[in-house]
Amino acid sequence: MNTLILLLPAESAWSPETWASRHGGERRDGDQIIIEVPSGWLSVMRDDRVLNDYDTGERAALTTMLSEPVPFLIEWKSDDLLQKLLRDVPIDTGAVVDNDHGILTPVRNVRGLTVESWVRAKKLP
Repeated sequence: MNTLILLLPAESAWSPETWASRHGGERRDGDQIIIEVPSGWLSVMRDDRVLNDYDTGERAALTTMLSEPVPFLIEWKSDDLLQKLLRDVPIDTGAVVDNDHGILTPVRNVRGLTVESWVRAKKLP
């Protein structure tokens, strides 16, 4: 299983939960929406508690990109589904991705890259 955080501005009309529902996802365990395909799965869940895990430096960096971030925990076992999700995030949302290995960057910086090239990296290729 793989995990990352997708952060959106509070005023964003686009949502990864809506995206997942529109792509065949089903709500399970209350807050989690899961898409299952033969090659794997992808789960989306809003989790505001994630912001408590950011240290002062990470919060400062995040605040320069999003003033009121709304975090979504994304877990997956299908790079294709994750790639599709990231490519479908509208550029104008200002969404940010955190791979929990050192990359905290706007989605536009990773959407054209292969998932395996950045998802566990400390910096972008």
